[in-house]
Order: sequence, then structure tokens, then C-alpha cells
Amino acid sequence: FSHELTADLGVPNHIRWGALASSGTSDGQRFNVNFAQGGGTSNKGALRSNTDDDATTVEVFVHDQIEVTEQVDVALGLQGVYAKRLTQENFINPATTDTNVKEDYYGLSPKVGLIWKPSEHWQLFTNLSRSYEPPTNIELESALNSAALEAQKSTTFEVGTRGQKSIFAWDLSVYYADIDDEILFQERPPIPSGQFDTDNADKTVHKGIELGLSADVPLGIFGKDQLSIKSVYTYSDFSFKNDDSFGDKIGRAS
Repeated sequence: FSHELTADLGVPNHIRWGALASSGTSDGQRFNVNFAQGGGTSNKGALRSNTDDDATTVEVFVHDQIEVTEQVDVALGLQGVYAKRLTQENFINPATTDTNVKEDYYGLSPKVGLIWKPSEHWQLFTNLSRSYEPPTNIELESALNSAALEAQKSTTFEVGTRGQKSIFAWDLSVYYADIDDEILFQERPPIPSGQFDTDNADKTVHKGIELGLSADVPLGIFGKDQLSIKSVYTYSDFSFKNDDSFGDKIGRAS
């Protein structure tokens, strides 16, 4: 649920607060794979293990956008997260050790932002925020040596502009995120090893550009009909930070 209100505390405050809770459980089976030889069709093999997963996540948040002047807003926010994860895998082969991971995660994520509105049609904005992301059960199941994963934490700086001029509109942002314990599915060193696990990286960096452009072209064929044209461009550059095992780049896309 969420709730919004406006309060005059010397200056207008637009406050939004709420909470989100989710809980789920799943039971599953994992089978070996009989790989085909010579280009044939692979098929399901014998039952390897039974799995039992439980996950609960509770998030609470509050956000206040303060109209300091007619042209300047200050945004303040805080989010709290609690997550409980339980994952069990019981193997059919008694020689294989069962896995049992039970973890609780707690995190607080503050945010501060500034919005400058030179006119009612466009604005400049900047944000500095923290985030906290607990691992999923699937990530815990595939973790290296069944060890419990740390939650992923990041500090993100963003600057951008959005607005509208005549029939055109734009939304541009540039961001830089410094991440601790990023949860990655990656090849186990030494590379190449051919073995993959989910694990926490030490320190990583995400940076990129997000651009959205649109135009609403009036046609007037059937009255107020119009042609809407939209285009989106993203550039992402993800890298490890001084990592001796994995080098520099996680990936780059545009």
C-alpha cells in the first residue's frame, strides 16, 4: 500500500509513504541430464535432489519532495528492507552433502535529490542514493560451495534533464554506481575453468546513459488523431574494480 499527502511546513511538502510485503514458498525436483553423443537428443536422467525454498521480503519507504522555491525542489527519501531466505536441497545420493541455507537480511537506503525548474516545460535534476538488494533463493541455491550470499549494496549518483518543447519531449540521465558485493553468475577462477557459480564480487562499477525521445505529430485525419514516435537509447558499461581474478570488464551494451 502507499499514501500521499501534502503538508505546509513553512514550505509545501509532498509526502509519499508506504510498504510492500511478499512471501512465497516452492518445492521442486532436480534431475540429471543424459547428454546425447554424436548429435542425438539429450533427455532427462535420474532424480538428483529435492528442493524446498521459502522467501519473505518486507519494504517500507517514505519520500518527501519539498518546494523550497518556485524553481527549486529538494527530494528526501528513506527505504528499509527486511528479507528472510531459506533454501534446502536434499540429494538422493547419500554420499552428497545436503545444503541448508537460512539467512536474514536488513538494510536502510537513504536518498537525496535536487530539482531545478527553469520553466514549467523542462527541468534539471540530480540524485544521490543508496540501494540494498538481498539475494533470491535461486541465487542462494547456485552460490559457490552453498555459502550464504551477502546482500548487494550500491551508491548511485545520477544527473539528468527532462522536458517538453512543442511536439517533442525528452528524458536524459547519466549515472555512476559504486557497488559492493554485487551478485553475479560467473565463471569460477582460474579462468577458463568451465565451472560457474553465483557469488559476491568484491567491488564493481556500473555507469551509463539513458535517453528517451518522443514526438506527438498531429495528423488531423479523424479529428484529434496523432502519430506518436518514441525512441530509446541506453549505454551501459559494467566493470570490476581492481579485481585480480576477473580483470576489468563485466559487460558493455548499447
